[in-house]
Parts: sequence; structure tokens; C-alpha cells
Amino acid sequence: MALTEDDFEYIKEYLSKRIYGRVKLVIDGYNITLVWSFETLFKRVIVTYINGELSPKWITGGHPECSYWRPVRSFKYDTATRKRMKKISKRQLKKEGWDPEEKRVNYSPAWSSFKTLFAHLKTFENAKLIRNED
Repeated sequence: MALTEDDFEYIKEYLSKRIYGRVKLVIDGYNITLVWSFETLFKRVIVTYINGELSPKWITGGHPECSYWRPVRSFKYDTATRKRMKKISKRQLKKEGWDPEEKRVNYSPAWSSFKTLFAHLKTFENAKLIRNED
């Protein structure tokens, strides 16, 4: 059963009214905990814990836990390197196996917006909210 608009409203209200509010979900047998936390002194984010942990090996992808984190797309090479690569002939780039426009996807446990988090959570059909008893 997918999460409803009422569930999303509950999550937003519950997390917003507490300094370090926690909301629990169960998705595909994983216990997902959403925690309203500080990224910097003045910036709040929603951090996604999977079975109570954050593992750095999930950042690069290739693990089932990555599907619950925020995908971050970027170029494989920095701007200065890409600029230099564009001066190289296409034939040489192909020979070396380089592509200045190649992109990569990393994953982040931090969501800066409820809107993007909820859009992501809507993709899971069997998500269940565990409401807090207070």
C-alpha cells in the first residue's frame, strides 16, 4: 500500500514540530527512519537511515539500499578537466576511452525539501508509515 497524502502531511507536521523529530517507515522489509537534522548551522535537512544506519559504501550505488536515498547526478570530470579534454581530438578521446560529457550518479541520505522526498517516496508501492504514539 502506497503512502497517502494524509501520511505525507503527518510526516511533515511531526518532523517540523520537533528539533530532531523521527518518523519510521517500512518499505520492502527495510526499516526507514526519517530524521529532521542540521546539515549546517542554519540549514535543516531530512536524513534517511536504513535499518538504523548510514553506510558510506551506499554513496556510490550498486546496493539495494541506494534506492531510498536521493540520487545526485553530476559530471564525472570537473569543469577545468572537461575544458582541457574538449581541446583534444575526438579520435584521441575515443582511443583513450574518455568522454568529457560523461555523468555519474551518487546517492545522498540528506533531503533538503519535503517535496522532493515525498515525490521519491511515492514511487514505492508497499511503503507503510508507523505512526508515533505521542
